[in-house]
Amino acid sequence: EDAGLAAVTFLQRLSDNAPLSIAGAKYMLNGLAMGPGALDLAAAQRLIDEASDSEDFREGRRAFAEKRPPQFRGE
Repeated sequence: EDAGLAAVTFLQRLSDNAPLSIAGAKYMLNGLAMGPGALDLAAAQRLIDEASDSEDFREGRRAFAEKRPPQFRGE
């Protein structure tokens, strides 16, 4: 498969996810990639807590229960 097409397909799948979750995952992956001790665990936990207490989280749960695609707004 063409690498460009694979990248576009992957990015399209990512864009369907909650923005707060994507931002948190990006923060954590970047921190882990920098080596041992580089990830600020307290900041990572704050991002997890914020995402878990967000309207997007509630929307994701509602959408799952209603068997429909979620409409995430980054809130």
